[in-house]
Amino acid sequence: DGSEAEVLLTFLGRLQCGSGCLLERVFAVRVPRGGEPAALAEPASWLTLCDPARAVPPAGTWEQQFASWVPARRDAAAQAALAVFKPIAWAFRVDHEETSAADQRALADWMRQRTEDLCGPLETQADLFNTTVQAFPRWRTAPSDIERITALAADASVPAGKRREASGVVSLYQRRTAALAQLAQLAQPEIVPLGMLLLVPR
Repeated sequence: DGSEAEVLLTFLGRLQCGSGCLLERVFAVRVPRGGEPAALAEPASWLTLCDPARAVPPAGTWEQQFASWVPARRDAAAQAALAVFKPIAWAFRVDHEETSAADQRALADWMRQRTEDLCGPLETQADLFNTTVQAFPRWRTAPSDIERITALAADASVPAGKRREASGVVSLYQRRTAALAQLAQLAQPEIVPLGMLLLVPR
């Protein structure tokens, strides 16, 4: 539509964690031959340019109007797309970290409840020099929930069914802890090139 050749470059903005991709957004950057790149965050602002009715015969178009300047402008276009994506990724990151912290607290509360259900209330370890105080097994006195329930699962004096249940709790807790750790490992926002549309002056 303009008086000079332009190119529309599309990019995928991506935010990844240890277990995969958490956020993806597609952006376009309109790059005029003689002007600065302009990032287009909303698809509605650039999808009309992809209308097949606008297509022109491709023969010689790239070589004649684009090959001499587009390659040198790709990095600037990518930086323009990244500048648009970063605030989106940052807002998502803040929400994600709050959600992750809530999930960690919920897991700790669940583990504490299951430990009390299976191991009973936490007891104070007997003083070795005070023989009048009852000695308790480690799963009644260990300082952390995971230590207590792991000790219960390994105690041969405990009924087999209860040990199996405790072992299942430990396994589930460890898997969930590992999954949350993976989700917490957020990488820096990145931009991946997708495609290019040549815009020929009419």
